[in-house]
Amino acid sequence: MLSEQAVYFPELKQRNIFSVISSPEIRRSSLVVATDMEGPQILGDTVAEVMSKKILHGGIIYRATYDWYTETTSSRRRTRENRYPNGLPPLSAQEGTDIIFTLPLLIAAGTDENYIQETAMKYGRTPGSEKFLEYLKNEGALVVGVTTSLEEPNKAIGREIGLNDVIGTPFPLDQAREILEKPGNMAEIAKINSFLHDCDAIINEGGEYLPLLKERIGFFYENELGVSYDPEVRRQRVGHKTVIGAMIEEIGVVGDRSKAAIALALKRSKLIAGGFLVTIGDGTNDAAMLGLPEARLSIALNGGPVKEAKIGVITNDMSVLISLIEIAKRNPDMDIDSIIIEAQRDVKNRAIIHKGGPDVAPEIIKKHSEMKKILRGQLGTVVP
Repeated sequence: MLSEQAVYFPELKQRNIFSVISSPEIRRSSLVVATDMEGPQILGDTVAEVMSKKILHGGIIYRATYDWYTETTSSRRRTRENRYPNGLPPLSAQEGTDIIFTLPLLIAAGTDENYIQETAMKYGRTPGSEKFLEYLKNEGALVVGVTTSLEEPNKAIGREIGLNDVIGTPFPLDQAREILEKPGNMAEIAKINSFLHDCDAIINEGGEYLPLLKERIGFFYENELGVSYDPEVRRQRVGHKTVIGAMIEEIGVVGDRSKAAIALALKRSKLIAGGFLVTIGDGTNDAAMLGLPEARLSIALNGGPVKEAKIGVITNDMSVLISLIEIAKRNPDMDIDSIIIEAQRDVKNRAIIHKGGPDVAPEIIKKHSEMKKILRGQLGTVVP
């Protein structure tokens, strides 16, 4: 147990929703678009691919970690409708937080930030994204990438493709490695390597290995590293069990609730009167952002939370979204059903545009998933 609560990334202590939307690039506009990055803008999954390439069985471990984390925390996550799930104080956990659990594993594997940057920058654009963003630029829209994926490589991509800014998850990999390589901390790297060795052994056993793998993952993060998302546990402990565990807790992930909060803050502080907010996403960690009632248009594009979004779009040409925005601009009072009907008539067979919500048919959800796999598979990228 560390004797006191150290601060390893002081710059992140000052980070909050209002500080991250205060850059000069994030200006006021009559049209604000908050868009996920991986899927809607670029075809790739950086962390999944790096894990698969740098760590033996890394893709399996990454997916199993997601499953373990979701099963462990989802029943205690706060939602807009339920502030005290199961009658208990909510955990600080968010959908997508498992991304930061890769930090110690990639340190042990010798991965550096340059490798991650190179991996992210090689991805191709989502078909139609260039035309869509050019339209938004000509309209004077404020377009901000809001992603659970890693902030720095996505900021570089955002600058390249013409976004105003990108807000994502900080991932100070090189800085964290320097801290762990200091005298007295090296034993933690050995602990991480031991965990990876155990995971390999479990997977190599074959059979129904997943329950045992998830159990080993949970023991590693909760018991060996001492990571907790229970505010009461954090308040009561004097110090942290490990340095790497403290660093994991210190990094604020842009998960589902954070994405929604950022999109809402952009609307409230950057939207000119009479304008509207559009949110776009394709993953489960976009559900809260797409479920914002304050968004005029919320679009689930080729996958993800179609039951939370106002509109679902299945297409291999993202420029069809121009029709939805144009119709909404011309008709401020038009209801969603009418917007969908007119947009579908406009784009013809270039897309399937449907209403979102709890009644979306299973076959439509399947078509979303199939299109997502087709698009990412064109470039040989990892599809989770």
